[in-house]
Amino acid sequence: MQGRTRRFLPKKENTLHSHSFLGRAPSRKISARSLNTQASEVSAISWRSTRSAARQAVNMLPVNRERRWMDEAGDMLTLAPGISDISDDVDAGRISESLKRKEWQRIEKWRSMAIIKNKGVPGQGQQYDFDMKDPKLIERTWKGIPDCWRAAAWYSFLSQSAREHGSAPSEEGIISSFHALQTKPCTDDVQIDLDVPRTISRHIMFRRRYRGGQRLLFRVLHALALYFPEVGYVQGMASLAATLLSYFDEEQAFVMLVRLWTLRGLARLYSPGFEGLMDSLRELEGIWLGGKPVAKKMAELSIDPTAYGTRWYLTLFNLSIPFGAQLRIWDVFMLLGAPAVDGPLPPPPSAIAVTPTAAPRRSAINLLPARSKTPVPASSSSSVRPPPSRSGTGTKATAGSAPPPTPSDGLQVLHAAAAALIQALSEVLMDSDFENAMKALTSWIPVKDEDMLMRVTMAEYKAHYVNRKKKRLV
Repeated sequence: MQGRTRRFLPKKENTLHSHSFLGRAPSRKISARSLNTQASEVSAISWRSTRSAARQAVNMLPVNRERRWMDEAGDMLTLAPGISDISDDVDAGRISESLKRKEWQRIEKWRSMAIIKNKGVPGQGQQYDFDMKDPKLIERTWKGIPDCWRAAAWYSFLSQSAREHGSAPSEEGIISSFHALQTKPCTDDVQIDLDVPRTISRHIMFRRRYRGGQRLLFRVLHALALYFPEVGYVQGMASLAATLLSYFDEEQAFVMLVRLWTLRGLARLYSPGFEGLMDSLRELEGIWLGGKPVAKKMAELSIDPTAYGTRWYLTLFNLSIPFGAQLRIWDVFMLLGAPAVDGPLPPPPSAIAVTPTAAPRRSAINLLPARSKTPVPASSSSSVRPPPSRSGTGTKATAGSAPPPTPSDGLQVLHAAAAALIQALSEVLMDSDFENAMKALTSWIPVKDEDMLMRVTMAEYKAHYVNRKKKRLV
């Protein structure tokens, strides 16, 4: 045995590399069905590069800046130029110092726009007002509110909307109702107690059971379920409350939630039976995505917007995109989200009259829509189950099963953000089958360039209003 010559099998050629006879560098062969094609090196030659050279040249004109942003929406899934090419620690430190100086300048600009409304009690901070009709404020909000000014700006935006809408409940009345409702039992407390520890449990504020942020989150959700008894508690509310508790105390967080419900259209999205949500998703599909190649591709794959849009809209994109990108969308939504329903707002419920047996109410479990046949990843316990599709058979839509969508006011920012995300995923969706397309739409979207996301969102937002004005003139 030892004297025998060992025989080796011939070495197989690496199938991932193809060697050229002309001495060129080896090139990688990437599967055409790869989900993350936008992250590969070969994706430089992508679907976008197949457009006509004339369109690319025309897009360079200043008047076509917004169209160029929409064509380049896929770039938001990669790092911004200058950051992805950092070669050493020296370059990284220089860029970091540059970003710090830019942030300090933005903070000073927002300080100059802030007007002191109430100096407040010592130790509790001041309250500020901002001119919501100032074009400079709107422009800077699209660019992002500095985090140290975010709480003051959000609270000011909703407070001014409440003052402009005469029937909106006062801040003092909402806070009084919050404390009065803490002493009353709620039939949804069991479900709230189950969902609280599963809501962003990795955050240091919400780690300890029955203490700290978890206790505050339970109190806010308990009061919210009693304040709107026709809805009660629904999964998705916990994500909204947890985000607000990261910036406000429990009283102000409750005030913000009530005003989001009454002044920013969340009452429509969370209406019993989710009829408002279904109308909003039909509007997204028919008006905001209608006519785009990616919309036609999704229609060919029978992908209904309820499969991916339910979680986006009910949680305001929480845990669907990075937290920083979510806050950027919230900045604009707090400023530009007008009341979704014209006319007087519903009167605030009396905190004294609310009792768990005053009127029969559907439980939180019954309010949740049935689980769709389309697989949705359960990466977070706070994710929202998608309601049944219009056809009643999973995510496949049937023509003529729903009335044509009509434009509505109040949720344009959410529609624009959803359209921007779908536009960013268009290269993946155009080359995907049903399974990969659903995986891309329902998974966490790795937005790395927040500025590009907001530029595309703003382009979608403006294009929508331009189209509506043209239709009114015709």
